[in-house]
This record gives sequence, structure tokens and C-alpha cells, in this order.
Amino acid sequence: KRLVQTLEQEMDRPVLFVFLGDNGSAAEVFAAVDDDNVRSKATLYDGGVRVPLMIWGAGVKGARRSDRLIHLADLFPTLATFAGVEEDRMQNADRPLDGVTFRPEVDGSSSNAPARAFSFFERGNDALLPFAFGAVDEAGWKLILRETERQTNYSAGHLIEVYDTENDALEARNLFETPCTLPEARVMALFEFIASKAAENHAHSDWFEEEFYSVKLQQALQSCVSQSD
Repeated sequence: KRLVQTLEQEMDRPVLFVFLGDNGSAAEVFAAVDDDNVRSKATLYDGGVRVPLMIWGAGVKGARRSDRLIHLADLFPTLATFAGVEEDRMQNADRPLDGVTFRPEVDGSSSNAPARAFSFFERGNDALLPFAFGAVDEAGWKLILRETERQTNYSAGHLIEVYDTENDALEARNLFETPCTLPEARVMALFEFIASKAAENHAHSDWFEEEFYSVKLQQALQSCVSQSD
């Protein structure tokens, strides 16, 4: 409080304060679902990627809370608009920004920026962690695809995982497990989004075989339908 008050008194222009956490909680402080599921920092689970974000100061119109899907990359365009940069200027750049401004959630204004339907995550390295792609949509549905050759130590070695993070924040139940009922169109939309990102030559996309995962996903969805019948 004293730091905020001092800065506001000393600055010759409006101040906007941003507080956010690092990428996930350390394993030592995160209550894992069980011994086989490490769902904290350095994973694609919400315990590893969901962090607190608070903004206050000049331009903030009262206390408000948003459930909008926001990524760290959204901070730059958001702060840029507060600094007076027009949204159209950022959107029409030769190298468009990955981020999307969430200023309307802060000041209650309208925005020309497109809404984000999905957020994308990628994790892996040659020495320690299996490669994995994950995507989550605005409704909180998350799809995770893992490398086929190294599935150990991650959710009992599941190749494909789907979670309803809105109703299962700890991601305790992979919705492909028995019994299961899944919105096929939503899951396939997440898969197509991951496939499009893998095609953009990300650092670890060389292991991703779209046809292989597409077949496995369709088989899992069909099995899920059969179980629900």
C-alpha cells in the first residue's frame, strides 16, 4: 500500500499497477490429486498455467472480476491501449501481435479487438519432459495431447486427456475415462486448433503427427459414445 501511494504521489502521470503470478505453483505448495499426477508448475494443467492477475490504478472503473480467457501475451496490447496506441494500428501491423487487449474488462469500454476463442500451450524438452500440446477454450474445456514415446509420469501415461476445468478445477478426472460423455464438436475444435499451431513450426512440433492423433481422438470419442449408450 505504501509503495502504491508513494508512486502515485511522485509520478507526473497516471499510474497503472499490474500484479500477476509466475507460471504456476511449485510442486511443494500444490496439493496434487494423487502421487501419480504432478499438476503444478512446468505442466499443462491449470495448476501449472493458471495464475492470479490483478490490475488497478488510473483508468480502472471500480471493482470488477472477469472470467475471460486471458494469456500473458495479452498484457502488452492491453497496456499499449492505455498508453494511447490505437487497436487498429496493432492489428494491422506487418507482424501482428499474439496478444489481444482485455482493456474492456478493466475500464468497461468497448473494444475492436477479436475475442480469443482458444489459448494454446506447449511444453517439453529433450532431457526431462515429454512433449505435449494443450488448448483450452472460453468455456474451460481443455485438450492435452502427449508425445507417444514418453508418456511416463503424466496422468497414468494417457496419450489424450480432456478436462472440464470450469467444473473440475483440479482436473481430477480425465473425461475420456469410463464413464464418459463429451461434446464431440468442442473437442474436435480444440484438436484442430492444436493442429494449426503445430503447423506453424513451433520448437517442439516435429513430433506431432496430425493424422495419428486424429485417428486416436476419433477412436476415443467413438468409445466414449459407446460407453454412454
